[in-house]
Amino acid sequence: MPGPEGWIFRIDAPLRLFHPRRMVSGSGVSRVAGVSPPRTSSGIGVCGHEQDASPAGPGVFPTPDRPVAPIPFLYVAYFFHDRAMRPRGLAPRLATEGLRPILLCASNSEGTGPPPVPPAGFAGVLVAVPEPLRNTLRSLGRTVRSLGSTFRRGLGATRDREPVAGLGQQDAPTQDVVEELLAVPDRHALWIPGAVVAGLRAVRRHRCRVIFASGGPPSVLVVGWLVARLTRLPLVCEFRDLWVDNPFVAYRFGSRRRLDRSLERRILRRARHVVTVTEPMAEQLRETHPGLSPGRIHVIPNGFDPGLLERSAGYDRPRDDAAKAGVGDKGRSRPACLTYTGELYGRRSPYRLLEALTRLRREHGGTPPVILRLVGRIDERFRAAVARASEDGIAEASGTCTAERSFAEMMEADFLLLLIEQGAGARGVMTSKIFPYLAIGRPILATVPPDGVAGALVRELRAGLVADPDDVEAIVSALRRLLAGDVPLSTLEERAERLRSFSWPALAARLGHLLREAAGESGPTARAGEP
Repeated sequence: MPGPEGWIFRIDAPLRLFHPRRMVSGSGVSRVAGVSPPRTSSGIGVCGHEQDASPAGPGVFPTPDRPVAPIPFLYVAYFFHDRAMRPRGLAPRLATEGLRPILLCASNSEGTGPPPVPPAGFAGVLVAVPEPLRNTLRSLGRTVRSLGSTFRRGLGATRDREPVAGLGQQDAPTQDVVEELLAVPDRHALWIPGAVVAGLRAVRRHRCRVIFASGGPPSVLVVGWLVARLTRLPLVCEFRDLWVDNPFVAYRFGSRRRLDRSLERRILRRARHVVTVTEPMAEQLRETHPGLSPGRIHVIPNGFDPGLLERSAGYDRPRDDAAKAGVGDKGRSRPACLTYTGELYGRRSPYRLLEALTRLRREHGGTPPVILRLVGRIDERFRAAVARASEDGIAEASGTCTAERSFAEMMEADFLLLLIEQGAGARGVMTSKIFPYLAIGRPILATVPPDGVAGALVRELRAGLVADPDDVEAIVSALRRLLAGDVPLSTLEERAERLRSFSWPALAARLGHLLREAAGESGPTARAGEP
């Protein structure tokens, strides 16, 4: 189906199996016995429409009369909608690094989220694969959770619940029991078979020379690993979040943790290069997997579109800007707006912040000086607390929106909220939204681990205040300072030089170097020690 830039190639018909032992790769030729090329002229064949967004066409390799040609590679990323900032930031810019992405992602066939749309400048092919029975399984999971909650309430059980002042008893941030027992490696497991077959077809058709799997979810890493094993191509895997040591995931069963660790170990053993987004994440992988040589682990952080700096400087802000003269003045016509863009899920909870806002409201005689505006999906566990806060006038939720609307919400805010809960590995989390926040220039309230990489960057650039996410008094104190205008901030011009190293073009150059190096070493031999 056509998109605004390029085309989407959607797998939506029965898929025939490959014979991996008949596949030869590494010489610029791939052939799979028993699988005929898909018919693309009428859309009646095995696959849907496919058309390249680049003029070079599929499977173009250097020849004496054509010395320059992009290197095709399979880029596996589950999400590629307009809020998937990292893959959409890197994929279009890899063309300038001599690479041509064949991007394999999930489609929106079930109507559960925004569809994948090629971004401007994307010079590759987009292959969208549906996830079968996704809505059915999600409904089943909600039913099981509801029955479990009813059973626990009947027994009067309070285990796995977290009391929060003023908000009642809330579910603890643990994986659902049924999901942990059955969904391996995660809730997107049913996407893996179709994605693997589609990936094999894409490798054969476009003569890909390297596999790049950017997870999470972990299902992406499994897909990349299986395709790499079956094609015997080099694998580069990226951990945007940790898998087993993810601070936002808590295991109930040791056996499931050991299973995930075994899968993680096999994938890392196969990978030619491993990419993380922060140095603490790289340190965690080195500590957990001492067999990984230091030269195979690389840190390429999250980034931002450098055009945000120019857009921020010229943005006509419609909100009342009386706050700049003293947000805490009693004559203000409206409360200050503290905006959070992103999802609330797992351990990324709003409980402490809502408690701090409730205290500020009482201090101001029942009139809230700050309203928390939530822009993005809110997990079911937090919706009741957010609804109560909305009734009290201290919060409002706008739901999910487009990336363009999210940018407008950031620009219209008085303050921006960065939220990373405490936990094992949390100090190494550098959420991708921090860079648009920094580029936009609004004061940031960072409720993050004080010794973490996110808090260090906010302090280094003098972009706002850092408060321990578990310390309500520290959050209240930070809000008071923001309201009083008692926060020395750097200008966008002062930040620009430091932020330049986090721009997508600069990061794409670093990733492109790794992929070209891996592609140059591609061949039909597997890594030594691969099981």
